[in-house]
Amino acid sequence: MGALTGSALGQFVVLAGALANARFNRQRDDAIRETDRIALAAALYAELQGIHETFVMNTSQLAEEFPDAKEQSEILGDQGGFWVPGPTIKIFPEMLSKIGLLRADTIREVMAAYILVEQYLDGLILYDGKAHTKMPDRTFVYMPAQRAAGVAKINIVKACAVKQAMQALAPYLK
Repeated sequence: MGALTGSALGQFVVLAGALANARFNRQRDDAIRETDRIALAAALYAELQGIHETFVMNTSQLAEEFPDAKEQSEILGDQGGFWVPGPTIKIFPEMLSKIGLLRADTIREVMAAYILVEQYLDGLILYDGKAHTKMPDRTFVYMPAQRAAGVAKINIVKACAVKQAMQALAPYLK
C-alpha cells in the first residue's frame, strides 16, 4: 500500500511539474511573440511614416514650385518638368515573414498601403511620366510641368492610404 501511494504521489508530482513547465513555456513564448509583434509594428510604422512624410513634402513642394503649372508649361514649352523619386521600401520585405503576428484587419491595411506605394511610379508613367534609372537601386520618373497638380493629387491619395495603415499599426505600439 505504501509503494502504491508513493508511486501515485510521484506520478502526480511529475505530471504537475510537466504542466507547470508547459505553462511557463507558453508564457515565455507568448511574451516573445508579443515582443516580436511590437517590433514588427514599430518597424513598419516607421517606414510608412517616412513614406507618408515624403508624399506630403513632395505635394507641398509641387504647390510651391508649380502654382500655375499650365501657365508655366506654356512659357517653358515641353522643357518644363520635375523628377519624382520612387519610394524607398527596405524594411517591409525583411519583415514579411512575420506579418502573421498582426491581426487580419491590420495586415489588410498594411498590405493595401504597400501595394499602392509599389504602384506609385507605374501610375506616374501612365500619367505621361518617363522612367529613368539614375541610380543603381532607385528609379525616378520625369514628369511634365503641366502634370504637377495631378501628381500632387496622386500623392495625397497615396499619403491617405499610408496614414490608414499607420493608424492600423498604432494600437500595437501602446
